Parts: sequence; C-alpha cells; structure tokens
Amino acid sequence: AYHWATPDRFPHRHMWLWDSAFQALAMKYISAELAEEAIKAVLSKQKPNGFIPHMMTPDPSLDSHITQPPILAWAAWDIYQYGQNQDFLAHVYPKLRAYLEWDLNNKDANGNGLLEWVKDEEDVLCHCAESGMDNSPRFDLPGRDDAVDLNAFIAAECAYLAKMADVLGKGGEKRIWLQRRQKMIRLINQLLWDSEDEFYYDRSKNGDFVRVKTEASFAPLFAKVADEGRAQSLVRHLKNPQEFWRSFPVSSVAADEPSFCDDMWRGPTWVNYNYLIIQGLRQYGYNREADEIAEKTLQQIAHWYGQTGAIWEYYDSEGKTPPAYLHRKRGFGVIRDYGWTAAIYILLVLEKMKD
Repeated sequence: AYHWATPDRFPHRHMWLWDSAFQALAMKYISAELAEEAIKAVLSKQKPNGFIPHMMTPDPSLDSHITQPPILAWAAWDIYQYGQNQDFLAHVYPKLRAYLEWDLNNKDANGNGLLEWVKDEEDVLCHCAESGMDNSPRFDLPGRDDAVDLNAFIAAECAYLAKMADVLGKGGEKRIWLQRRQKMIRLINQLLWDSEDEFYYDRSKNGDFVRVKTEASFAPLFAKVADEGRAQSLVRHLKNPQEFWRSFPVSSVAADEPSFCDDMWRGPTWVNYNYLIIQGLRQYGYNREADEIAEKTLQQIAHWYGQTGAIWEYYDSEGKTPPAYLHRKRGFGVIRDYGWTAAIYILLVLEKMKD
C-alpha cells in the first residue's frame, strides 16, 4: 500500500492521475519517498493492458474508463533527479512504458500518427474530461480531433522515458523512444501548425483546424516541440494583452475569442498550466516572461488567500472576481483548498529562492 493524495479536501475523494503528478513535484521537498509513493500509487492502479484511469479508488470497479494528460514520466524523472533513487526508476519505468504504449496504440482513431482525446458529446457541461480541460471551447464541436496538447505531452514523455532507459542501461529502448519523439515532433509541426495564424491548433477529422485559441497550444513549448521561429510566434500570442496576457496571465482561452468568459477552462487562469508554460518558456530562454508569470501567479494566489483564507482551483484572469464567484460549468462552486495550486505555489517559491 502507498500513500496517495486527493485533488482537494472536498468534493474529490479519489486519486486523480495528473493531479497526483503535480502534487508529487512539491511533495519531494517534504520527502522524496512520499513523492515516489504518490507516483507509485497511481501506477499501482494500472490495468493489465497498460491503461491508467483518470480517477482511481481502492475499489477497481469504481475506476474511470478514460485517462488523463500523460505527464507521469515527467514527474517521475523530476523526483528521480531530486532523490537519485535508481530503484524508484527501475520500478516505474516498465509501467510508464506500458502506459505510453497504450496511449500510442489506442488513441489514434484516424491512423495518421497523431492522437485524439475521447469526447463525451452527451455531457453538455463537460465535453472532454479526459483532456483535463473539461469544458474548453476547443471541444464545443462534435468529433475526435488530433489534439495539440496530448501529442506534445506524448513527445515530452518519450524524452523522459529515453532518459530513464539510458540510466537503466537500456540503450535499445532509449533509441526507440527518441525515434518516436522525433516522429511526433515532425507530425505536430506538419499537421497542427497553422502558418496563417502562426499558432498550433487541434485538427478535426475532416482536416480543418479547430481555430480556437486556448492555452493548450503552448504545450509544444513545454515539450520542446516548436523550433525557435514557432516558439517566437507563440510567445508573441502569449504576451498579447488582447489574447492571453491579461491581468493574471495565462488565461485558458484568448480574450479575443467569442467564447472567453469566467467559466472554468473558458477564460480563467489555472496555476498548473501556468507551471507547464513557465517550464516551456525557460527551455527557449524566455526567462523574463517565465519570471513574470511566476511572480504574478505567486501574487494572485497570496492576494486571494489573504482575501478568502483559501487556495483555489482556478482564478479570474482579469484579476477582479473572487474565485468563489467564478462560474464552474455554468453553475458556481470553484473548489477551495486545492492541491495542485498549493503544490505549485511551493515550487515557484522554492525556484525563486534558488535564483
């Protein structure tokens, strides 16, 4: 049995995949062993075919039937670098390998080499829980789309699995992961880059871009998929106050999109995605922009903690509305005492102290 975490104190009572990854990044500063257990706990719920549910309980019959953004290898590698526990790496590597292979073998419905999220078109309030961006306007239209964030995350995971294989003396597997990564990078840039808007978009089954500007399109920075020119274009969109650079960047949807509002993944700022974007900016040398996002994130979390006594699931990108009064899937109820927000606050403070 392993120690495991819920996303918040209430209402989520189960273990969630990508929440656990973000929380483990900060847990390592309390105990590397605790962080390792958080990852091992998620992997302990893996099904025989490699699939990992997005929501897991001690009762397997209650596990969900969809997955979530694949960022476990990134988190595991970060924890390994901190604790230098090769036994941990040897334990998680085959499970992470099986999970990524499940993704690669089961999420390419149109067979073009790019993967798609599964949508639930019956659920009008949550079209794509699997993406973690439940009600993002990029999922408003029906059909499965080649997803820019999913494929970027896969490309990143290939890189981290290659690093693990190298440490574990699996040179042949390292080469395979690097080849898979290069193939994914080529396909993302070939099929998901819109040279007209100079932006990455999802692509629908009929080949049209899903031209909705969301922060998912910055995932190629995190995964180091973009070349220098494309990265420069992405940063131009990011820094545009009419798009993503609002009072509290980074807004989940560009402010000049008709769908932009204060409802969950349709405009508010999410601290977990800010952290991914910060990591991406640093990889391309955009340290000033990364520092600005980090500083604004720390300021806003502290401000609303001072006003409300709570750390919240997400925040108003306009910096005005208290989190409790933002919309959540058309109702209200932004969750307080939220785990990954607390975790990323800790990470940003400690990273700032190192500088």
